Amino acid sequence: MFFSVGLLFMKMMSVCVGLIIYTAYHDCDPIITKQISKADQLLPYFTMDTASKIPGLSGLFVAGIFSAGLSTMSSYLNCLSATIYEDFISPVIKGNKKLESKAPFFMKSIVVFVGVVCLGMVFLVERLGGILQVR
Repeated sequence: MFFSVGLLFMKMMSVCVGLIIYTAYHDCDPIITKQISKADQLLPYFTMDTASKIPGLSGLFVAGIFSAGLSTMSSYLNCLSATIYEDFISPVIKGNKKLESKAPFFMKSIVVFVGVVCLGMVFLVERLGGILQVR
């Protein structure tokens, strides 16, 4: 129930931000005027455009976006590492005290490996283009 309330709040905030951006640029599309090249650059462009009068505010916004993204990615990588360790590695080394004591090393290694794989996938997905083309 709490998750649903939080999700509803986040969706409503996204809709409100979208409507505010639409109101600001309804008569002048930044993509057509070549101020930005892709539609996913619209929110940062809007922030830079409206917050340029207050020094540091646009940088604080971008830092907050990156911080939220990195925090979420860190949580996912740690969760994936624990799942891989418990499901695949732990049953194999069960009973071997020497290897069981190295569990933190295994989990950190899994995080690094999965992180490198995800980084490689970023370059692959970047070449694929947009998943959903809206125009």
